Parts: sequence; structure tokens; C-alpha cells
Amino acid sequence: MLLVTDYDDIQGINRLIIIVFSIGMILGSFIISILILNKIRKTEIKSSRYFLVGVSLFAFLFGVGRLILLYHDYFADNSLDTILWTLGSGITLVGLTCLTFAIEKFIFQKTKMIASVIGIICIVIVFVFPFIGQIGIAKIFLYVGNGAVIVVPFFIYLYIAKISTGALRLQAGIILTGMIVMLIANLGGNVLFTIHVLDRLGSQLFGIIIAFLGVVILSYGFVKSPNAR
Repeated sequence: MLLVTDYDDIQGINRLIIIVFSIGMILGSFIISILILNKIRKTEIKSSRYFLVGVSLFAFLFGVGRLILLYHDYFADNSLDTILWTLGSGITLVGLTCLTFAIEKFIFQKTKMIASVIGIICIVIVFVFPFIGQIGIAKIFLYVGNGAVIVVPFFIYLYIAKISTGALRLQAGIILTGMIVMLIANLGGNVLFTIHVLDRLGSQLFGIIIAFLGVVILSYGFVKSPNAR
């Protein structure tokens, strides 16, 4: 976790560019959430409507989490570092857990909700432990929670792609692509910055643009999936 002041080396036009692109990604996530809610009204199958609620919550909470982290990075004081990091990271994990719960509840029940339960436990720890002086433990469980609610759905859709054909296989492939893009967004910018391929501006923009692309691909895949109609 970087302190608020660790972002002060980004100034001038570079800082403005990052903020503008971040706001664009956040607004885009909110728009996706609204579009999915609109589709829910047109969906007659009850289980499909509940599934789409999970997808909509994922997009909405992803935007909320990124908004809080944007404020943390470029506007807040160091005194707000812990609370903003906790809220931003925790809310993002809540969104991912909502999505995973929808998948395990309405798409693939054989996992027995294990990933969702792990996600919920980690959410509680992430929201509580920073305020009792254990932010290191919170960070560990944030990674554990993110891993569980991302890896399990990835293998679910990998299995679906393997056993299915036609439209279902295509949509599973789209969802898998979205998950891979999100992983690249989370890791790629930092890696490229560390090995000096991108500067700080380039690495930040890489993460922002690729992450939003991942949200778009994932949302499209889930909404268009035969399972979610």
C-alpha cells in the first residue's frame, strides 16, 4: 500500500491526465451497472434476474472502490490513508464477492459457495483489522480474498468452456478473456513500471484503461451468457 504522499511525484499535466482517465473509468463502470439494471427489468426468469443483480453490483462497487482510491491517491491527507485504503480496497472486494456469489448460486453450484464464504470472511477482516493496528494482516487477507473470488470463477468458466459447445462456449471464452484482462490490468502496470518499460504516467494509464476494458468484457460476457438470460 502506498501512502497518500507517495503519489505527489506525479504533478502537472500527468496528474490531470490520470485523474481524468480514472473518472472516465469510474463513470463507465456506473453506466455499465445501470445498463445491466435496465436489462433486469426486461428479464422474466427469476434466477437470471438475481444473477444480473450480482453482475450489476460488481460493476457499481468496482466504480465506487476506484473512486475512493482515486481520492486516496490524489486528494486526501496522509491522516486519511488507512480509512480510505480500507474502504476502497474492501468495497472492491465486496463487488467481486457479489459476482462470485451470483456465479456459485445461479451458474455452478458444485463449488458449494466455498469462494463466496472465503470472500465474506476476508471482507470482515479487511474492514476490521486496520482499525486495531493490524493493517498487515488486512493486506494479506485482501490478497487471499481477491484470489479466491477470482481464481474459482476462472476455473468454473474454464470448465464450462471445456464441456460446452456453440454459444455457451463462446460466452465462457469471453468471460475468461475478461478475467485475464483484469489480471493483466492489476499486475501489468506495476511490472512494466518496475522493469522501466513504462514511466509512472504510462503504468497508471495502462492499469486504468486495461482494467476498464476488463470490466466491459466481463459484463458483456455475463449479460450475454445463455445462463443469464
